[in-house]
Amino acid sequence: MTIKAQVSAKMTSKNQITIPKSVRQILGLKENHWVIFEFTPEGEIKVRGEKAAPSF
Repeated sequence: MTIKAQVSAKMTSKNQITIPKSVRQILGLKENHWVIFEFTPEGEIKVRGEKAAPSF
């Protein structure tokens, strides 16, 4: 899926962010889901949601 859009979130003093609603909807994120950050060799970060804990 390719979506040409950008959203942003501000980091708090505790180094936390709230994932914007539009991103949660696109990723299908719900309470207790995991957010996976994948770092590519090109210096990009891919984000995806998982229902179960990841196995790396």
